Order: sequence, then C-alpha cells, then structure tokens
Amino acid sequence: MIYCVEDDAGIRELVVYTLRNTGFEADGFEDGAALTDALKKCKPQLILLDIMLPGEDGITILRRLRAAPDTAKIPVILLTAKNTEYDKVVGLDTGADDYIPKPFGMMELIARIRAVLRRTEDMQDKDEPRPLVAGGICVDERAHTVFVNEQEVQLTLKEYQLLCLLMKNRGAVLTRDVLLENIWGYNNESETRTVDVHIRTLRQKLGDELMQQELASGDWLPGRAAADMKGGLAIGLYELLTLPENAEIGVLFVAVCDEENVSAGMRGAVNVLLELKRRFALDYLATLVLEPQLPLAGKEFMVYNGSIGKIMPVIVARGKLAHCGEPLKGLNAAHLAAEITARIDMNTDLVTEDFGLSSPPPAVQQMRDLKTTYDVSLPSLAAVCVNLLFLGGESTTETAMKKIRTICEEAVSAVMARYEAACTFATERDLLPESEKLHAAPRVLFLSELEALAAAKDDGFAGWKAERAQVLRTAIEQGELTLQNASIRYIQQVIEFSGCEEPMVVIGIAPPYYPAVCNAYLEKNGSEIIEKVRDIVEGTYHTPLSVIPYFTGIGDGSYMTCTAPAQERALLTDLMTLPASIYDIPFEASAQLNAPVFYLGPRCRAIHQWCERVYLPDLEHTIPDIIDHILGTRSK
Repeated sequence: MIYCVEDDAGIRELVVYTLRNTGFEADGFEDGAALTDALKKCKPQLILLDIMLPGEDGITILRRLRAAPDTAKIPVILLTAKNTEYDKVVGLDTGADDYIPKPFGMMELIARIRAVLRRTEDMQDKDEPRPLVAGGICVDERAHTVFVNEQEVQLTLKEYQLLCLLMKNRGAVLTRDVLLENIWGYNNESETRTVDVHIRTLRQKLGDELMQQELASGDWLPGRAAADMKGGLAIGLYELLTLPENAEIGVLFVAVCDEENVSAGMRGAVNVLLELKRRFALDYLATLVLEPQLPLAGKEFMVYNGSIGKIMPVIVARGKLAHCGEPLKGLNAAHLAAEITARIDMNTDLVTEDFGLSSPPPAVQQMRDLKTTYDVSLPSLAAVCVNLLFLGGESTTETAMKKIRTICEEAVSAVMARYEAACTFATERDLLPESEKLHAAPRVLFLSELEALAAAKDDGFAGWKAERAQVLRTAIEQGELTLQNASIRYIQQVIEFSGCEEPMVVIGIAPPYYPAVCNAYLEKNGSEIIEKVRDIVEGTYHTPLSVIPYFTGIGDGSYMTCTAPAQERALLTDLMTLPASIYDIPFEASAQLNAPVFYLGPRCRAIHQWCERVYLPDLEHTIPDIIDHILGTRSK
C-alpha cells in the first residue's frame, strides 16, 4: 500500500491511478489529518508527501512520522514545487528518503518509488514487519489487526495465522499438508479436514461478512446485473421521464444491444444519431455512458474522460507440408504460430501510454493449427488471434500493427535459426540431403499485400472476394462461424487463391475493433461537464472526485467521436479481414458527431458475480443530481 498526500486533486488522482495501474495498492489524502486517520488503520509501504499542504505542512508531518515509533521507518518521498537546494536539504535532513520537484513524469515517479522500496527492503528490521496488503485486505502483524476495505474484521488466532501465512506466500501453491504443519503442527499423514473448515470461515469473514454489513446498511442493492447495466438503465430512464418540458437542454436516451461483444447496436445507432442531428438541427453536447465505475467501490467517485481501445490482430502462418517422420523436409506452421505467440503474449513493448496511464499487455486469445482431420503430416496452417488494448493518439493502431509485423519477422528468424541448426545436425549424419532443405525464410505480409498478389495473379479476384464475403456472411448468420474464425478462414482462402506455394505469415485485423477515444483530443473537450460533476460530487456530497482519462473497460463510447476518420478507414480497408457488408464502423459519421464521451456510473462491487451489488446513494442521488446539474434542471 502506498499513500499519497497531496492537496491538488488533479495531481493526487493521477498519481493514485498511475500507482494502481502499475500494480501497487494506493490511496490518496488531501491533508495530514486524513493521513493520520488512515495510519491508524493500516501502515503503508511508502508515503508520497507534498510539502505545501493546508493546515499542517509536509515538513511538520514528516517530523511527526519520524518521531513516532510505529511510523519512523516508513519510507517517505517528498513531492513539491519547492525545488531550491535549501528546500531539498531541509526535506532530506528531516528524514525524507527522496525528494522529487514538480512537475515530474509518472514513469520517473514509479522508478524512484521502486528504488526507495528496494533500499528500504534491504534495511527493514525483521522484528518489525511491514503490513501485509493484498487487494482490500491489510494485516498489521504488530497490532494483530485485520482490515478489509478499511473495516476491521475479527479473526480467531488460527484464522489470523492462516491469513498471514497465505499473504506471505502470495502467488505460491500451499498444500493442505503444508498449512497443517505450519499452523497446527500436525504431521503430513493427518487426514483432518480442519484446513477446509478454516479456509471456508476465513473466506466468509473476509468477503461475505463485508457484504452482509453493506446490505444491512441499506446503502447497497444486490442482484446480478444490478450494477452492470440495470443501474445505468434505471438512471437513464429516470432522467428521460422526469425531464421538464421547458428544459433548454434535452436528453436523447439510447439503449442498444450487444455492448462489449461487437457493439452492433451502437455501430448501427451512430448513423441514426447523425440523421436526428441533421433533421432537428441538434447539437450533441456530450455522451454520458452510465457504466459502473472501475475499479470497484473505492472511496473516490470516478468519472472517465474517454474509453480504451481494442484491436484484434489475426495472424495465419503457412508452413510446408511434410511427413512427421521427415520434419526437416517441411516447415511446421504450428511452430511458427507458437513462436509468434510467445513473443506477443504479455509483450510490454506493445503497451501504450497516454496521460500517465498504461494499457494492459496483450493477450493471445487463440492459437491453433488448422488441421481438420488426424494424419501424420506437419500442420501446414496455424492461426493466432491477439487481444490488444491501447490508449489514444491518431497513429496508435497503425504503430501497433507495424510492431506486430516486426515481432512476426523476428519470430520467423528465430524459427529458421532453429531449422538451420537442426538441418546442420541432420546433414552431418546423412539424415537430410542438402537439396531437400528449405532455402528461403517465410515472408511476412499484411493482408493487403497478400490480396495484391492474388489480384495480380487473377483478374477475377474482386469477384471471388465478393462471393467469399457472401458465403462467410451466411455462415456467420447461421452460427457456423464466429467473426474471428471467419477471419482466419478468409486469410486461409486468399493464401490458396494466390497460388503462392512458399511458407508465409499473413497479418490482418479481425472484428471487433474499438477505437480509443479521449476528450482531450477534441476541440470541444467537455471540460465544463467535468466542473459540473465536481460541483455535485465534491461540493454537495463532499466526496473526493477522481477524473480518469480513459475508461479501462471496453465500451460503446468508442463510436461517438473520431478525430481521424480517413486514417481509420484506410486501416480497416487494408487490414480488416471481413468486408463492410459483414462488419463496418461508421468513422465518418462518428467524426460528424464528435460529442465528448463521459463514463458516469455508480460505484459497485463484484460485477458479473452472484454477489454483485450497486451503491444506492450514487444510483438514487449523486448521478441524477449530476445529470440534472448538467441539464440546468437541478433545484437549488
């Protein structure tokens, strides 16, 4: 856990969000009093401390921390606009572990935090262990206290010891025998089920007990889909039905199907919204997407200034057919696909950054050979589908696809290096005639390049392509193929049509595609909307507001703005595996709407789980009041 004490809400929100997005547990406070209250409940690994704070200044707080035995060894980094040599000397002499002048970059901040933690871990007194933190659980071994989401939970001695052991071995697999020996002192041959009972009770106290407390408070409404999306739908319908007839700003309520799958509903709605704009001379001031807040149910109220993007590169590897008993006379397409997968999956070079935030690393969703029957030949075709999330900027997707191509080229080189080494081994032992070796590495092509080869070979390619589109569309509509499998099949069929016999790797894009959007890139960025949100959240309900540049879940807001329609259209024309008759995105219409997108939903817990619940005060008061304030209809 890292605490950030900063009175500037914008800086505090960005630092906390960046820490959480980098893998740290983090919380923010605006002054020393709030920090003091938090320290009573849980001691952090490190404190980021501003000097110029309201009330007690940062230097005074630092002296107090160093004077108290229970906080004296907590590392402290000062973040401040005071950057003279004297200020730095005072801060470091008072006990700061580092001093970072403002303005500072998020990457530098994370690097300095990690450096301080490395130093302090080496010097940490083992007799005074730091708190154990995992998710919302904080265990203070010195005080023998356990807090879950800042609420103290009472455990028996064995439950407490069991929890500490599990948290100290986070990520490791501990068998029942290991738990019995460490906690109860039993030998490995014991048949007792006491571990199972204690684990079940521990789960109930750490999770279900909190849920029961929240439900008993009357502030939480349980139910599957209560938060995602029935809560948002209820707010939208309420605002629609209660809007005064004389309101100067109107509400256009849109409910669509298929959100977060391929968003067929929203992609179809864009042209409808544009037609309404033209017919009734509408001016769309903002798009409010009533998705629940992510991460779940923190102390802060969060509003998002845009939405993360998603692209799905699909890669088909073509090898060379050969008998499995003579593998060096061919090339295994599955080997190519496996090497590509290993180089793409979790590859941080494909992570994008914007406004101090980072997208998650890519994940390979599908990797398989394309053999349909069993035989003793090498797989001649294999496919890889990648889930790649990205943040904004006009050339992000184009850059990502170029990086994918480079990775594929490097993967081909690595496979061919292994192939050459195996051939040398086999040739020395008279297992492979030199004439039967492969002498050329597979080419790596974008789909548009392969289609150009096919068109050059046969003037009838355009007609063939239209015919294939209709066949694939029928198969998709009848449920025989998914969009992704249809994409793989199309690339496979173009390879066959092209007549190219040599091995190759072909890269395209499969649906769905979600453009990354962020209001900061719009001429009308909707900043006045954020101020109205702040008026209600902080001014009326006295809750900290966190403004996040991107909603980190996929959402329909991706289709309400577009700053580079020609560039986006060119990308899909060149690389999309399926034609517009099957899958299309109305970039040009989105560019004409260009309504800033805000994700404004209720706080919640456990979405998509049986214990899902939504925070009623947000549902019934906070968000309706925000929308009314935006519309100018809120009662004074």
